[in-house]
Amino acid sequence: MTKKSIPSGSAKIDSVPGREQSAWPARGIDPRGFRWINFLLFQAVWLIAILYQQTATPVCVALLLLHFVLSPTPWLDFRSSACGIAIGVMFDYALMESGLYRFAAGEFPLWLACIWVAFVLSLRHSLAWLAPRPWFVQSMLGSVCGTLSYLSGERLGAVSFGLPLLPTLAILAVVWALLVPALYHLTKRMSYDEKSV
Repeated sequence: MTKKSIPSGSAKIDSVPGREQSAWPARGIDPRGFRWINFLLFQAVWLIAILYQQTATPVCVALLLLHFVLSPTPWLDFRSSACGIAIGVMFDYALMESGLYRFAAGEFPLWLACIWVAFVLSLRHSLAWLAPRPWFVQSMLGSVCGTLSYLSGERLGAVSFGLPLLPTLAILAVVWALLVPALYHLTKRMSYDEKSV
């Protein structure tokens, strides 16, 4: 019995987002090393967006473009993240329209969309370690970290809550407990679909 060899420039796709290497050739930076770059880019986008808000949008867009320039799998990043970004923005827009929180500009801010792009991209890279964990672990960490992120944004003046603090945090905790496992599942599913391209 002979073993099938894997053509040069392609690799198997396993169950962990961020480890997949599509049939599209990977580029220079090692995926494990790129996770640190992605982590720094994600943190930079979040902090700059929260501190400078609308004036930060061009810088945040430049940092996001840098992700795709440096990523070893930019096309797979785009394919696997596009739907998740749209879902995240939709959830935040719905919560804003419901009056749960408000922004100074009175409309959905572009800097928040940039944070969503950075976050969903991180699911395949710096946050890929959480992908193989059980859904309830993803849910618990998403509930805590997502809620703390919004609380930090409120304390730094990027957003104001339309309801008292505790009900707002409770709603955010539930939303993020549902959203994070769903985003990991969607990212994994879209990564698998790359095999059919």
